[in-house]
Amino acid sequence: MKRLYASIAGVTDPLTVNVTNGHTAQMATATVECRDTTLDLNDEITIDLGYFDDHGVIFTGYVKVIEENAKPNTITITASDVLIRAADFFIVTTNPATPLTIQNKSPEDIIGQLLALAGMTDYEHVDSSYIWGVAGSIKIDCVSAYDYSKMLADMIAWGFWADTTGTVMFKERKPFPMGSDSSIGTITNPEILSIKDWKNDRTLRNKVVVWGTTGVYAEASASSPYLPADFYKTSIVSSYIIDSQSMAQAACDYNLALYNRLARGYMVSIVGNHIYDARAVCHLNYSGEDLYIYSAEHSWSKGGYICNLELRKE
Repeated sequence: MKRLYASIAGVTDPLTVNVTNGHTAQMATATVECRDTTLDLNDEITIDLGYFDDHGVIFTGYVKVIEENAKPNTITITASDVLIRAADFFIVTTNPATPLTIQNKSPEDIIGQLLALAGMTDYEHVDSSYIWGVAGSIKIDCVSAYDYSKMLADMIAWGFWADTTGTVMFKERKPFPMGSDSSIGTITNPEILSIKDWKNDRTLRNKVVVWGTTGVYAEASASSPYLPADFYKTSIVSSYIIDSQSMAQAACDYNLALYNRLARGYMVSIVGNHIYDARAVCHLNYSGEDLYIYSAEHSWSKGGYICNLELRKE
């Protein structure tokens, strides 16, 4: 049997560790129960988990809650990943007449600017080919850096998240395997503790409507083999920063391609492995497929280590 390993700076004798991350959760969270700690609120915390001969960092973030338990005599630490800094940074002007404005900027540059305001410079992005504020300056006020950045990402169906080492990402990341993906590892049949095959149409949308500034609107629709003929499940995207017809139509087309599909996949519980993180792709021997890790939960204790994964094929 492999020897369990857990290393968390500032934490003495970790008893249980739980880390969760997912495509829609955006911010990863961690809960650590231990005997003692020197950590304080908003201290940085890094969790290295696995086995003595095979372990790695699965979480980097900041302490947000510390609870001292009298019976049993333990301490519970709750942390959020580095994006909590962007969520805690509220953009508000002292003078309402002079808010922060942007013009002719790409979403990746706007996000980088907002993260820098929150003191976050570890940022990696891909060029999106979008430009906001073409028809005039856009005001950014009374909103958190996180919420505004996520809004920009959602409008073009891109991903905005922080990886396990604390780098903030802005990239095209669909919730299913993409052509550019490669598998980070293979889940073999002996590693599987339980598995369930599933499918549903909860997120299926075959019509998208976009509302922008005055006079700017668009729609895109398509038939779906999973819905009755001429039946449409509609999603709406609305934002004042969409100020051109081409931008509105592109947002429609992006979102229709994302949502006009069933959700299919597996719920899998496996022997713990630190490499399996949300937004990566792995190979499942059980089905012979490369699958997208839609969500990942790492549960470690002195009794064992397991991962609960939601894997999606489309």
